[in-house]
Amino acid sequence: MQSLVEIYDLQQHAKRNLSQRNYQNLELLFAQLKGQDLHKVLQIQFLFNPQVEDANEILKQLHAWQQEMPQSYYPYDFIAGFWYMTAANERGIKTIDRVTPAQRMRLSIANDQFFYWALKALEFNPESVAAFNKLLEASGRFGMPEWLEFSVNQPINFSCTDYNPEARDYISSFAGYRLPEGTINITLPAPTEEEMSFIPLYWLRSILTTVPDHIESRKTVIRFLSSRWYGDEKYEKVNQFLASDYCSGLSALQMKTLQREKEYDRLTAYNTLPSINLRKALEKSEKQFVEFVNDHLSAEEDSLTRFEYIDFCYHVLTTMPADRQASNEAMVRSIYQSLHDIVRLSSPWIIFYRATEVFNLLFSMMKIYEFEDELQVFDDLSRQTRYRNLTSQVEVLYNALAANFPLSGIFPEGQTEGSSIRASE
Repeated sequence: MQSLVEIYDLQQHAKRNLSQRNYQNLELLFAQLKGQDLHKVLQIQFLFNPQVEDANEILKQLHAWQQEMPQSYYPYDFIAGFWYMTAANERGIKTIDRVTPAQRMRLSIANDQFFYWALKALEFNPESVAAFNKLLEASGRFGMPEWLEFSVNQPINFSCTDYNPEARDYISSFAGYRLPEGTINITLPAPTEEEMSFIPLYWLRSILTTVPDHIESRKTVIRFLSSRWYGDEKYEKVNQFLASDYCSGLSALQMKTLQREKEYDRLTAYNTLPSINLRKALEKSEKQFVEFVNDHLSAEEDSLTRFEYIDFCYHVLTTMPADRQASNEAMVRSIYQSLHDIVRLSSPWIIFYRATEVFNLLFSMMKIYEFEDELQVFDDLSRQTRYRNLTSQVEVLYNALAANFPLSGIFPEGQTEGSSIRASE
């Protein structure tokens, strides 16, 4: 996609065709996409807003599509995405030892459903990079389901009949969900010894067979090989991966992007920082982040760098003593400048999927630290998004205000000057 407008237009057409059950037209829209655009579109958040839309309604629409087009891999991919999101929500952000038994049970059930639908997507499209990438992420974050064995040279039988009462109650709470029963007709090759010891590499191999220069999957592996997941504090496993055949043949820019992913993790591994001279360690990390911010890669990667820097600055603000007023003010300015840079860079997919994050952070920072939007970040972001894909109360409020008192001539999508909310009542 060349522009944010094209992405929004595609989303609007896709959602309209799905709600009106024009599945042939919906499939034609997706069939025109390739590469990164297709990967970005095959995310549950492209068609639905899970924060505000009812889960059962989402499932009903997806199952209706799947029932009507049973040979198409698209609905399977989206249903898998729903269950991946559900598993992530059940797991939360705590370390696995702090996840409660009840959470683990729900996580396991959601992960079962995810793997079923992702593998069914591969049954109908064995080269679906989106499905393989989700499998890579899920195997690292949630683990492999017990019922899936390698190598598989015959149909995989899947059933939920052996779930205990608590598990059945949980899955039944999704009233719009149709329990899958039956087989998955897919052949999975045997993993190597290295892949058996670290399953994400198994799915990475399948991705690279189809798209040899796929960077996002490699970045995910680097995150899993970091110290906070399966790696070591010296990042020896990451370095071994970067020097392995998995990363051979990449350009200097691509290798630089992967190296930076390692550095992000190292700079934000706060539990490894020394308790003595902590301030100096954080100052050193900040200088390195500033170097990254000033080192151009691409609009998307530059935006991601600034999100990482924002997280770092916010951590410093919320953990360091409040008496460091001058330093705190500098952190606030850095966050604000980074938000401005992200909006100015205007990377289409970044703005599409993360505009809400920018809106929310901007206004929470302005409220807490009492500064004005001198760089007009809100106006600029509003001009680009026209308040589409609203998720936060702040955005809804400003959408309502803009409808009647437009800022800088910016109107919500579908509204023109001279019309207002009052006029439509």
